[in-house]
Formats: sequence, C-alpha cells, structure tokens
Amino acid sequence: MIQNHFCFDLLSMRQRGFRLYEEMFSKVLKEYDLTQMEMDILLFLANNPEYDTASQIVSIRRLTKSHVSVSVEQLVQKGFLMRTYENGNRKVIHLRIEEEAQKVIASGRQCQKSFADLISEGISAEKLCIAEEVLKQMFDNVKHYEKKKEKQEKKL
Repeated sequence: MIQNHFCFDLLSMRQRGFRLYEEMFSKVLKEYDLTQMEMDILLFLANNPEYDTASQIVSIRRLTKSHVSVSVEQLVQKGFLMRTYENGNRKVIHLRIEEEAQKVIASGRQCQKSFADLISEGISAEKLCIAEEVLKQMFDNVKHYEKKKEKQEKKL
C-alpha cells in the first residue's frame, strides 16, 4: 500500500509538470501566435493520425468541448487545419493538418522531446519502463473507478 505523501507528491508532480511543459512551449507559442490548447491540438492530431475529429480530441484528452471548438476554429482561421467530410457525411467533421502547420508541429515536437529528456534525465531505461507500467496501472485503476461510479449513478 502506498503512503499518503506519495499520492500528494504524484499530484504535485502533475501540477509542476504542467507548468514546466507550458514554460518550455512559451517561446514557440509566442513565435507562432498560438495558445497552449491550439498547440496541444495540432500535436495531438500530428502524433495520433488515427484520431482526427474534435470529439475524439475531447474524449481522449479529456478537454472541454468549448475550448477544443474555439481552438479548432482559430487553427482553421490561421490556415493550420482544414475541416473535411468523409463520404458526404456532413455530421462527422474530420480535421486535416495543412502544410502550413508543419513547421509549427516540428517546433512543438522539439519542445515535447526537450520536456521528456528533462524529466527522464538520470533515469535508466529499465526504471523508465517500470515507471511507465506503474503509471499505466494507476491510470487504469482510475478509469475502472470512473466506470464503476458511472454504473452506480445510472442505477440511481
């Protein structure tokens, strides 16, 4: 069983990690006049080409629908994204990355790499694999709890 301080440290690390992540992106965001949300959406689409709709971004990244909607609109206006429809289905809008966004994405990926290098510095590949397994199990435990709670709430 883990100690309470470990849980607190984990949550504190998350908050500090977010701040560091955003700090590492600040120069690139300013250069391309983007918000962090806009950059996150571009990188999500570039790094996960199998997910190309706003609803998938909301669902997978657990972002608010309104923030994603506004950011997608801004990215379309800036020429970084294009909305497309598949097989005449006007209900599902697919997001396609435009050529104009490739430099932005390359810069964003470099920021992601710098962040990953910084937080993993001094940690062996073996320990990183163990940490990844442990964090995945913790995440799965949270998802299991959420599903269990949803089922209980539906019964009420």
